[in-house]
Amino acid sequence: MSGILQDLRQALRLLSKNPGFTIAAVVCLALGIGANSATFSFANALLFRELPVTEPGRLARLFVNWTGGMKYGSFSYPDYVDLRDNSDVFAGLVAEQINPFHLSTGDRNERLWGMAVSGNYFSALGVRPVLGRGFLPEEDKTRGTHPVAVVSHGLWQRRFGARPDVIGSQIRLNNLSFSIVGVAPEDFDGTFIGLKSEIWVPMAMRERLYPGWEFFSARGSHSIGTVIGRLKPGVTLDQARHAVKAVMTHLSAEYPNSNKGIGVDVYPLSETALHPMVRSGFVAFLTLMFAVVGAILLLACANVAGLLLARSIARRKEISLRMALGAGRARLLRQLLIESMLLSLVGGAAGLTLASWLIRLTQTFRPPGDLPVRIAATLDSRVVVFTLIATVITGIVFGLTPALAAARDDLVTALKEGAPVKAGATSRLRRILVTGQIALSFLLLVGAALLVRSLQNVGNLDLGFNPDNQLVASLDLQLNQYDEPKGREFMRALRERAQSMPGVVAVGFSDHLPLSLNDQSWGALPEGYEAPPNAPKSPSIDCSFVDEGYFQSMGIPILQGRGFAMTDDNKAPGVLVINQAFAQRFWPGRDPIGKRVRTAGRDHQVIGVVKTGKYFSIGEDPKAFMYIPIRENYRGSIILHLRTSGDPAGLMEPVRREVAQLDATLPVSDLRPMTAALGFALLPARLGAAAVSMFAVLALFLASVGLYGVVAYFVSQGIRDIGIRMAIGASRADVLRFVLRQGMFTTIIGLAVGLVMALAITRLMTGLLYGVSAADPLAYVAALFALATVAMSATLLPARKASRVDPVVALRQT
Repeated sequence: MSGILQDLRQALRLLSKNPGFTIAAVVCLALGIGANSATFSFANALLFRELPVTEPGRLARLFVNWTGGMKYGSFSYPDYVDLRDNSDVFAGLVAEQINPFHLSTGDRNERLWGMAVSGNYFSALGVRPVLGRGFLPEEDKTRGTHPVAVVSHGLWQRRFGARPDVIGSQIRLNNLSFSIVGVAPEDFDGTFIGLKSEIWVPMAMRERLYPGWEFFSARGSHSIGTVIGRLKPGVTLDQARHAVKAVMTHLSAEYPNSNKGIGVDVYPLSETALHPMVRSGFVAFLTLMFAVVGAILLLACANVAGLLLARSIARRKEISLRMALGAGRARLLRQLLIESMLLSLVGGAAGLTLASWLIRLTQTFRPPGDLPVRIAATLDSRVVVFTLIATVITGIVFGLTPALAAARDDLVTALKEGAPVKAGATSRLRRILVTGQIALSFLLLVGAALLVRSLQNVGNLDLGFNPDNQLVASLDLQLNQYDEPKGREFMRALRERAQSMPGVVAVGFSDHLPLSLNDQSWGALPEGYEAPPNAPKSPSIDCSFVDEGYFQSMGIPILQGRGFAMTDDNKAPGVLVINQAFAQRFWPGRDPIGKRVRTAGRDHQVIGVVKTGKYFSIGEDPKAFMYIPIRENYRGSIILHLRTSGDPAGLMEPVRREVAQLDATLPVSDLRPMTAALGFALLPARLGAAAVSMFAVLALFLASVGLYGVVAYFVSQGIRDIGIRMAIGASRADVLRFVLRQGMFTTIIGLAVGLVMALAITRLMTGLLYGVSAADPLAYVAALFALATVAMSATLLPARKASRVDPVVALRQT
C-alpha cells in the first residue's frame, strides 16, 4: 500500500508539472465519459428506474388485445369490474385513465392533465401522500357523489404556494367544485414514466366531469387506459395470465357482441412503466446514442493513448534510469498505470460535471404540445456507479498499451547520451490509433448525414394533407360542462366568426389532430366482409369525427365522390368518407361509393374516398381510415382548423379574442400553426439527427487532434531526415508534399476502414430512416468531403512547419 501511495504522489507531481498535457488529456476524457454518463442517465430514467411505489416487483400492468388487431388496448369499465371481482390472483386491481382537466382557482383558468383512477389507486400502489390522504373506498362506490382530488407536489407548489393548509381547499375542475384531500409525494408523477400527472380524481366522477359519455355501463366502450394489478404473495405472472384468460374467455362467451376476439395480456410493471407503444422507439434511439457516445469514448481513449505514447518518448531516459536503479518492469508498469488511472479519474469527475450540465440543459426542453412530458434524468447512485466503472475501464484501455510500450524499451540504448530515439513501434501504434479514430469519425459522419437526409425527406413526406398555411386550436367544451345543444351552438357561432376573419380561406372542425400520438378506433363491419375464425366480427378501424369544412381546411384531396355537407347530421341517413387503404382492404378492384359500413351504432353509406395519409406516426404503413360526420356524432373535445391565405400565426390572437367573447372561461390550448403541431411526430427524427450530428462534429474534432499529433510527432522525430533531404536539394515544396503524404496516407487507410464499417453498420439504422437508403451515396460523399478537408487542415500545419526547417540547424541534431 505504501508503494501505491508513493506512486500516486509521483503521478500527481508529474501531472502537475505538465499542465498542458494534463489539461488536453482531461478534456478529451471528460467529453467521452460525460457523453456516456448523460446518455446512461436518460436510459436509467426511462428504462431501468423503478416507480416510487411499494414492492414494484409484485405489480403487473394489463392491456386489452384484439385478435389480429391492437395489442396494447384499453379496457371497458364493466370488463375491469368483472376482472376485479372474479380473479383471485390480485390483492388489488387498479383502473386509471389519463384525461385533460380545466382547473380554475380564483380568476386563473388553465388546462392540465391528470388521472381518473379507481378508489384503491394510492392504497394498492403503496403511495402515501405527503399531506392529507388518498381516496377512500366509498369515494369510488357511487357515481358522481364524491368530488375530491389529490394534487401533485408540483401543482401544490405552483398554484397553492406549498401551503400546508391546502387540504380542504376548494378548486373547480371542469366547472365543478372539488375538495383537495391530499398532496402526492414529490417523486410520484403517476405510473407511466415520462408522463407527469398533476391531479387525480375518483373514477366514479368521470361521467359528471365529462357529460355525455357512458363510461360505466357500455361494455363496448374501451375508455380505461390501463389496469394495474398487485399480485398476491406467491402468485407468479404466468398464474395471473391463466386466471385473467379464464375470466376473459367467460366474458367472450357471455357477451359475444362486445367481447369476441378480445383478450388481455399481463406484463411486469417494470416493462410497461414506459408505454410499450413508445418503448421500442426509445430503446432504438438510446441504442443508437450508446453506439455513438461509445465511439466518442473510444476516440477520446485513442487521443489520450497517443498523448501518452508521445510522452513516453520524452520520458524515455527517466524510465530507463529508474530501471537501471533497480525498478522492475512490473513496478514501472504499475506506476504508469496509476498515472493513467489518475488521469481517467480526474476526467471522469469532469465528465460527471459535464453530464450534469447536459442533463440540466435538456430539462429546459419542452416538446411540442401540452402533454405533460417529463423525463426525470438525474445523476443518481446508479449513474455515478456507471461513470466510475466507465472511468476505470477507460483508464485501463488508454493506459495499458503506452505503459507496456514504455516498459519494453531497451535499457542500454536509452541510457546512451544523445542516442537517437528509435520509436518505430510506437509511431506505428500511434498511426493505428489515429487510423481507428478516422474510421470511427467517418462512421459517425455517415450516420449523421443519413439522419439529416432522412429528416429532410420527412419534411417533404407526403402526409396525405397540407399542413402549410393552417392554424389549429384545441377546445374542450366538455371540460366546461357544455351539453350537446350548447356545444353545437358554440361551434356554429365560432365557425361564423372564424369565417369572417380576414385571410381565412376555410374553417373546419375535428375531434383530434393527425400525428399527435392520439388515435381512436371503432368497430366497423364493411359490406360483404367475413371475419376470419376467432377474430372480432367487426374489425377495429382508426377514425376521426370531422365536419363539412375539414377536408378543405386540411388540404385533403377527395378522389371519389364527395365530402360531408351540413345536412349530414344525426337526423339524416348515416354517411362515411374512407381512405384509399380502406377501399383496397375491403373492396379491392371494386367501386366503394355506395357501399355500406356498420359503425358507431348505425349503418353508413360510403359517399367519398380520400387520399391515404399518415395518422398516428410518420413511419406507419398505409392503413385503413374512416371519417364520420361530427354533426352526426357530437364531440365535446374539438380541434379548430383554419386555412389561411397568409401566415397563420397572425391569426392566433384574433382567435383567442373571438373564443373569449363567446366564453371567457374556456381555455384555448395548443393554438399554433399546423406545421408546429407536427413537431411531436417529427421529434424523434429531429432529436436523432441533432444528437448524432453534434457527436459527429465532436468525433471529427478528436480525430483531427489525433491526426495533428501523429504528423507533428513525425515531424519532430524526423527533423534530421528532413534536414538531410533539404541539404541534398529537396525544395520546401518537396518537403511539404512529403509530410502531407504521411498524414494523408493515414487518413486514406482510416477512410477505407471507415467505409467498410459504415456499409456494414448503417444497415442497422434502416428503421430510423425515411426515404433514404443506408447506402445513400450523397451521405457518404458529404462525410468523405468533411473528413478529408479537416484531415488536410490538421496535416497542413505541421507540414508547413517542416518545410521551414533550417537544414544547417537540423543536421546538427544527433
